[in-house]
Amino acid sequence: MRRHVLVAGLVCGVAAIAEATTLPQPARADTTPAAARTTRADDAVDLVQVDRDRLYHLEETEGLLIYDVSDADRPRLLGRHPLVGWPLGVAVRGDVATFVMRWGDVRTGGDRTQDPALVRALDVRDPARPRVLGELRIEGDVRDARATRDTLYVLSESRGPDVARVIVTAVRLDGSDMAAPRTVRREGAAGWLRVVDGRVVLAHTDVTRPGTHVDVLTDGPGAVLAVRGTVDLEATVGYGERDTSSRIDATDPAHVRVLGCRTVLCATDDALEIATVDVTDAAAPRVVSTRVVRSPDLAIATRFDGGRLYLSRRGSLSLGTPSTPVVVIDLDGPSSVTPVGQVVDGVVWNLVPVASRLLVIGTRGDVDATRERVFVEAFDVRDARHPAYAGEAFAGDGWTSSSALSSSHAVAVVGPTVAVPFRSWVFPGELRSGVALLDASGGTLRSFGEAPSSGVVERLVPYRGRLLAATSLGLWSIDVDGLRPPRVAPVAMARRQVGPGASP
Repeated sequence: MRRHVLVAGLVCGVAAIAEATTLPQPARADTTPAAARTTRADDAVDLVQVDRDRLYHLEETEGLLIYDVSDADRPRLLGRHPLVGWPLGVAVRGDVATFVMRWGDVRTGGDRTQDPALVRALDVRDPARPRVLGELRIEGDVRDARATRDTLYVLSESRGPDVARVIVTAVRLDGSDMAAPRTVRREGAAGWLRVVDGRVVLAHTDVTRPGTHVDVLTDGPGAVLAVRGTVDLEATVGYGERDTSSRIDATDPAHVRVLGCRTVLCATDDALEIATVDVTDAAAPRVVSTRVVRSPDLAIATRFDGGRLYLSRRGSLSLGTPSTPVVVIDLDGPSSVTPVGQVVDGVVWNLVPVASRLLVIGTRGDVDATRERVFVEAFDVRDARHPAYAGEAFAGDGWTSSSALSSSHAVAVVGPTVAVPFRSWVFPGELRSGVALLDASGGTLRSFGEAPSSGVVERLVPYRGRLLAATSLGLWSIDVDGLRPPRVAPVAMARRQVGPGASP
């Protein structure tokens, strides 16, 4: 089905420039999904990390699983640290693995209760017997965690009868200071966190009026985590998916961009403001520019990508195939230029930049809610003013879900191959799990195969020419070259020691 270009649908006009300052042109961001690379400075902590020849997978019922992937065709389970709960992610530095749980699951006899959020550091020199170095209970509900080379920053929110707070907790990634974390508490909610060249930037709502406080915190060896400076924004930063750069992004070592709304709920056509804040001087951050566009809806899908902002209406259950606009905004271009985009058929869930392409991931259903398919549409966005439709493919069949709907970390790229996990329920009772393989070569996008798996595929990791699929049941190795059907190697099972053999 052909798509048509959407012109000027979400433009609100040119906002006033806070200061007549010429910003440096930031380099294009690394668009490789975070699961495809090892954790680096200012990475969002995620469920899977590869470190040297090991893959670490934090799974909600099995705990931390440690695999040997030195032979990418034959991964082996080396050990596990059992824990049940809602995992956020893991960061590995040397022989220490530090993980974050949104909450733990405590079971005593027949009872089951929810334990507070926690951070736990493990010595993994002997992966068969991980040893606890320390543990820290986190106040409130964990919203995000970001890791630098040596420090983990956890963002949480605590709501009481009289006051709401956002909390930043910092611990070393060698497990040395779990008993004495560094903490900053600020009144507010809807917090977002980035670490920019040694400065911790916290954007959070004001509890007394519309607007956003952008706090710059300093931290370092022997230092106390503390607020050095604050600048206030007119727009209110809101909630969104915890996925890389949803509401705040670091454009370069000196600047962050914050996306907020100038009204309380930010319904359709309300003003969204993109503020660029210079944080070079931690004691005196300042707004250097703003730009305003119209909000596509109350719930929005957003993605910063270097000098771009991708923006769409975010849906839920797809009853039928509504038309949904996806707009490309060139943040480094003149603010007088009208952003343009495309219209897709269906409900948009996620926007994933991959090199010169934008992958729009969503669902299409029927009006009776008996069928819902996951689709992937590709757009060539090399020219922000003229995004071009580049193809469409589907993952699964029947009633299908995918971890890629909520996390770009679940999408992987190996050469021209884009891999998207799926799980399908096909009437009258067939349940299929696997990875849809899409060919993005030749300026288009098409399906060329599926790799089956058991269990829910949570993350995909390109590694030494293979795809490693981390599932709820184990780790699968998939050989993908685009020239023949994908081959699935014997699986390293997390719950049992036997599994399906290699597929032909």
